[in-house]
Amino acid sequence: MNCNKLKLWKVQACYILKHRRAYPNALCGLVALLFLNYLVGGKLIGANTFWWNNFLDPIVGLGTLFTAIAVWFGEMNQDWLSSLPKQLTVEFYYQGRLFMRCENADLASEADIRALGQQIGGQMAAKDEKSKPELLLLKAPAIQYSDGKLNSDNTALCYQAIFELTALPEKLEQIKDDNVHLYWTPPFDHIIKKPNT
Repeated sequence: MNCNKLKLWKVQACYILKHRRAYPNALCGLVALLFLNYLVGGKLIGANTFWWNNFLDPIVGLGTLFTAIAVWFGEMNQDWLSSLPKQLTVEFYYQGRLFMRCENADLASEADIRALGQQIGGQMAAKDEKSKPELLLLKAPAIQYSDGKLNSDNTALCYQAIFELTALPEKLEQIKDDNVHLYWTPPFDHIIKKPNT
């Protein structure tokens, strides 16, 4: 999972221009008005020559503008993050050993991480009821760029959950090699055995 800042800003700028066009247009209009005011010697905005108009008013106005722009960028960043497709990678351990791993399962919401993880564990272990996976660790989400078609920007918000099995399912007891685990990845049509890395 890598995150290049320049690439991130480019993707966010494209999202803003595509989905929130009014904000950049208003900002460009304001900059054009300020530039025009500068060209005509400040006669468009505030013709008085008092200290307020010449000194404090521009500072207060620009401070307010920059604060609004910072809030807007924060809001756009949150909006962009919430629009990304969410994916979940789940790992299942028993007594410190990796037994199962499922990568890039589609996730509807952060609230579904535990339930989806347990469902994936049940499907990979052939619905063995003696093993109840307990959630050990949930890592912070990370933005991931993909070569596949996730969305128009090839980005996704990826979560990772680590579960500890309370008992070893029958299907997993057959895996004798400590360096092999069950691996499941899209399109989720079959589970393979994969060496641990």
